[in-house]
Amino acid sequence: TAADTHADTDSATGADTDSDTDADTDTAPIQPACSEDPFEDNDTLDGPLPLPDPAVDLAVGRDDDDFWTVDVGPWERVTLTALHPVALGDIDLDLYVEGQLVGSAATGFDDETLSWANFRDSPVQATLHVHLWDWFPPPCSMYDVAVEHDPLPDCPPDAVEQPDPIPLVGPLTSLNAHPANPDTYTLPVGPDDAVRVTITEEATTVGDLRVTLLDSDGNVLAADNLGPVYPLGWVNPGELTSVEVRVEATDCVTYDLLPEVLVNPGCPDDATEPNGTAATAPPLALGTTSGLNADGDDDDLFVVQLAPGAQIQVTLTTDGVFGQPVLELLDSAGTVLLANDDGSDGTTRIAWTHPDPTQAFEGLVRVRSATCVTYALTHAQVALPTCVDPDPAEPNDTPGSGPPLAELTALSATVGDADHFQVTVPPESAVTVSLLSDGVFGDPSLELTDTSGLRLAFDPDGGAVRAHNPATTEAVWDLAVTSQACLAYGLSPLVVGCASDDPDEPNDTVATAWPATTGTDRQVRDGSDDHWALGSVSVGATVEADATFLQAAGDLDIELLAADGTVLAQGATVTDDEHATWTNPGPDPVDVVLRVLHWPTFGATCRNNRYGFDSRILEP
Repeated sequence: TAADTHADTDSATGADTDSDTDADTDTAPIQPACSEDPFEDNDTLDGPLPLPDPAVDLAVGRDDDDFWTVDVGPWERVTLTALHPVALGDIDLDLYVEGQLVGSAATGFDDETLSWANFRDSPVQATLHVHLWDWFPPPCSMYDVAVEHDPLPDCPPDAVEQPDPIPLVGPLTSLNAHPANPDTYTLPVGPDDAVRVTITEEATTVGDLRVTLLDSDGNVLAADNLGPVYPLGWVNPGELTSVEVRVEATDCVTYDLLPEVLVNPGCPDDATEPNGTAATAPPLALGTTSGLNADGDDDDLFVVQLAPGAQIQVTLTTDGVFGQPVLELLDSAGTVLLANDDGSDGTTRIAWTHPDPTQAFEGLVRVRSATCVTYALTHAQVALPTCVDPDPAEPNDTPGSGPPLAELTALSATVGDADHFQVTVPPESAVTVSLLSDGVFGDPSLELTDTSGLRLAFDPDGGAVRAHNPATTEAVWDLAVTSQACLAYGLSPLVVGCASDDPDEPNDTVATAWPATTGTDRQVRDGSDDHWALGSVSVGATVEADATFLQAAGDLDIELLAADGTVLAQGATVTDDEHATWTNPGPDPVDVVLRVLHWPTFGATCRNNRYGFDSRILEP
């Protein structure tokens, strides 16, 4: 699925310490004494010990990692959570199976969680590596480990299963792959021909895929691991060859596969040629210029002129299959000012403002690609806003000088003039601060620090920062907003108590689901999922559900469930809203329940977020 392959940006200024002192996590001193615990010696991957049951009051030290064995039954998922006070030393986790790393957890929060699924017909012994983050001073930290074992759903062989690889002919649908059963296919590709393979996950699948194209010698030609659609392409520059399509899964994934062979597509010159040098570069017109081609022997350059007080914005779009273009902005001397090659979704953007907005600028836009790529460029120049200086929050140029943080608007940050605000966080609560702007100008950043100046959270893109106050007393932190150009913005804080919940409890299971088709200002905690009974869906009818929330405060997912807990559909992206839809194929009506849950590994502490939801049943 468009899986939650999230990276936690909520700043981990923690550190991992690994020395085994069996001290109680609830009463540990700030700098605990570190000594061997009763479970030594388990300091290497080759010499692990069985994880004790219960796994409590363990300790790990700077030069004294812990390695524990955990038995995982056939067709079973194990989830391991290390509970520890990050202030005493930030613990991270790795999981190994047969000497191979299969999972890691390193968020910088009080809990670290990872899971692994055994899709084999025999039990497996996994090894959990507990260690300290390298860049945190404490010599050791205490921790507990919680272990959960859950059965895996059935993942039967599909209709084309046979000894891999198999010849790939025509479109294929409803294929299954799981970690113990990758799929491989072969496809002949003639000289100068191109192969394009598109794989699409079905909406109800749980895991992610890695799709790879390889030549007959096993060399990787193209790869993609960002779903739910995986488009890959390759142009054959040589003789007739066989291309292997390899599909690997992190869980049970059902997918469709569409192969295409394009006969001698070539890479013809476009209408702007020759433009391979600065001397031959034509002006890049405002608006969209389509039908452009570039390849490894043919860079494209265009002249751009930027008026004073404006920002240049250039967007490159392709089909995301052939070529991996690099989009660059150069000054008149050929120095690269800005570059972006992150075009995995077929879109690459650059935006640049002159350091002195009173100056005009003339430079070059360059497009480079190792293989032939057909693309379009969209060129815009947007006037910079006028900064209101001072704004209503001034003076707030130094830590501690700013006003208390609240819902604030009509603020402005200028170059070299950071804005500071005081953030009050109740005990056992988390705060998320979002910067509200048009996202175009200023290149803003947010930084949250404690009274000693220790960074708690940082977002270089000016989106949002989140941090947890685990203490039993109130904390007052400093928020700094910086900008590389005049930035008009607002701030929105969200404070959530770690143990708080909404009044519609208990509704943690399908059996206790509350009847409701819509809701606002609901709250869901990790370990206390919310379930809402949406009603009966008749044969041929469709149920749709949406949930909206602040993703930076905690990544939520949704599932549509049958009364027996079967997952009918899910929404699992990395955005501020999730959508799921399901049509009842029959033969009977189905009572459908909406489940709202935290993505398990987003932030390890104080996983609690507010949301709203809406649903509808559409009769045929």
